Amino acid sequence: QGPQLQAMYHFNNRDAYHWLEPGMVGLSVEDPDNFAVYNWYTRELARLRMNQTLTPGYEGHVYAVVTPVLGNMWIFLGETDKYVTHAAIRFSNLNLAMLENGSELSVDVAGVVGETVEACAAHVGDMEIRCQAVEFGRKDTKAVTWTSGALPIERILI
Repeated sequence: QGPQLQAMYHFNNRDAYHWLEPGMVGLSVEDPDNFAVYNWYTRELARLRMNQTLTPGYEGHVYAVVTPVLGNMWIFLGETDKYVTHAAIRFSNLNLAMLENGSELSVDVAGVVGETVEACAAHVGDMEIRCQAVEFGRKDTKAVTWTSGALPIERILI
């Protein structure tokens, strides 16, 4: 069994509070570096720290997604344009594999006819968000893979 597909969501509409601490999303303060925080409004990605300031969006609110760093190599971000980025109805079978010259992250993506799903992940080496668009010609599930060192920008027709 691979890593768990999980995310914690942090929303703050109080303009005075733009920071995030591990305890605010139910995490232990001992290991914040095992998680990453994605700022939904600004699209910024960073390792979680004990206390960090998040840039608010155009409304003055903060919405952040906190997700595990898998194997100290990959961050699965899911559908970054959706409020629920890691929907279990959309994603399953998250797997991390070691390769001879790097690593690979894969996940199954579910979709229906006429739908395009954009799945995103980042490698901790550069924290660059890599997204893949999956187009569905019928209701189906398709595996999407990211490999360290590669920047896959592709369309997959099912």
